[in-house]
Amino acid sequence: MGANYTQSKQLDLLRNLGFTSPSWEDLSYVLLAIIVTLALAGAARTWWDRMQHDPWLRLLGRARKRLREAGLEAPATAPPRQLAQLVTTRFGADARGWADWLLKLEAQRYARTPGAALPALRREFQQLSLPTS
Repeated sequence: MGANYTQSKQLDLLRNLGFTSPSWEDLSYVLLAIIVTLALAGAARTWWDRMQHDPWLRLLGRARKRLREAGLEAPATAPPRQLAQLVTTRFGADARGWADWLLKLEAQRYARTPGAALPALRREFQQLSLPTS
C-alpha cells in the first residue's frame, strides 16, 4: 500500500514545522531550503574528500598551517604563487626559501607527471624554518 501524500498532508507537515497558515509558497521555500542545504553538504563532502585524498592539497594545507602559525594571514583560496608573494612581503629576504618552495609546489601541480616530485617537496618542507617577524 503506497503512501498517499495529499495536499492537506503536505500543509499539515508545514504546520508541524511551525507555519501558522502554510501556503504553496511556504512549501516551495522549505523545499528550496532542503535542496540548498543538501547541495552545500555535498560540496563540503566533496571538498573534504579531495583534501583527504589529494597529497598535493594536503602538503599545501600543512604549509598554510605553518605559515598561519608564523603570523601570515592569507586568504584560504590563495594559490602557492600568491602565498610566496605574501611570505616575501611579510618576512622579507629571510623567507626566500619558503617563497622558492611554494613556487616549486605550484609548478609540481601542473607538471607533466604530477606527484613525481612530491616526496622531495615533503622532505624540503620539513627542512624549512619558520620565518619570524
